[in-house]
Amino acid sequence: MIERCLEKIDGCDNARAAFSGDFSADRARQYADAADRIRAKGYAASPWAGLPVSIKDLFDIQGQVTRAGSTILANRPPAPKDAEAIAPLREAGFIFLGRTHMTEFAYSGLGLNPHGPQPWNTMIDEGRAIPGGSSSGGAVSVATGAALAAIGSDTGGSCRIPAAMNGLTGFKPTAGHISRQGMVPLSPSFDSVGSIAQTVDDCVLLDHIMSQKREVWSRVEPQEGPIRLLLPTSIVRNEADSQVLAVFETVVRHLEAGGIEIIRQPLPILQDIIDLNLQGQIVAAEAYHYFHDDLLHNPQGFDPRVSERIALGEKISVQTLRQLYVERQKLCSRFNAELSKFDALICPTSPVLPPLIKDCEDPQAYGRFNRLILRNPSIANLVDGCSFSLPLHWRGLAAGLMLTACHGRDTALARIARRCEIRLKG
Repeated sequence: MIERCLEKIDGCDNARAAFSGDFSADRARQYADAADRIRAKGYAASPWAGLPVSIKDLFDIQGQVTRAGSTILANRPPAPKDAEAIAPLREAGFIFLGRTHMTEFAYSGLGLNPHGPQPWNTMIDEGRAIPGGSSSGGAVSVATGAALAAIGSDTGGSCRIPAAMNGLTGFKPTAGHISRQGMVPLSPSFDSVGSIAQTVDDCVLLDHIMSQKREVWSRVEPQEGPIRLLLPTSIVRNEADSQVLAVFETVVRHLEAGGIEIIRQPLPILQDIIDLNLQGQIVAAEAYHYFHDDLLHNPQGFDPRVSERIALGEKISVQTLRQLYVERQKLCSRFNAELSKFDALICPTSPVLPPLIKDCEDPQAYGRFNRLILRNPSIANLVDGCSFSLPLHWRGLAAGLMLTACHGRDTALARIARRCEIRLKG
């Protein structure tokens, strides 16, 4: 397994670009050999011993420097221990192939970063398109076969967006479900530890291990009873590409033909979420608090597209931030109430297809694409819910179908996602 992944990395420029400078083929082989020796001696090894995964560059890995996709943090001392989400994976025997490329400090949904090689979309053949972000390298590592799965973070869609754009499954759990200790924060109010893999089952397995659940792992059983999904008739499909809408509607009808009830009606809270822009303000304020000193002493070290957004937080006072927290809690309560008659919300993960990297160079175009691509996924982060993105590549499209449920409904949502996954593959 390790050798197949290493061959992909060695023979595919995009797979190699997915990893930062901490990638080491020799280290991966040493861990794989150790797992083989344990089995050869007859010891009971973990069923996951030797399986290769990639780790986003904002998680601490013992003995390595956590750069979070930046040059500013390059001189930090090596991490003394693994992040609390990563340590259980090591204990379970997973092999960390290396750190993966990401948007600097995870602050964009496009997956672009000027610091080092830039991976690109694995599904767009004509020109190099964005991979989606911020967990860009993680998605590319899985899509190219360089890793079986990827660990990422999701503050506004950072696992689900690159998963959708590269034909993969992405999962954002309820934020407090997995410890974020040992992870470079962007916004503690919205950050969550997520995963990118080929299937719902693989994402849930990683979630199970990282959350350190004590019960024995079992595969996700699809929801057998009635499923009632809400498809909002506004906001989530605004400004969408015609191709995305056409395939999405085809998929929705296919799910309905499989016995899943999908109700089309307005969801008023979505317009309020857009108008209030609570998430944009809170993320900027919390990011500014964390990176204030770096902005002050080394402003030229930042990707200007990132520093510009972080600097917006300077204008938000402590009193204003407290009120934003209060308003957010009100929106969370409203969302739970408005979704109470449904099992989950369904919509396109991104309303647009991945644009070419060169078409995002203009600041206005960059801002427009970033806003559109983050819009739908960020709903789950704002209301502290859980969310899956399932691939629509069965029609050859670099897009995804997103399912979002209320706070703490992770297990129920996984069963719904598994049912949809089976139907889409059928």
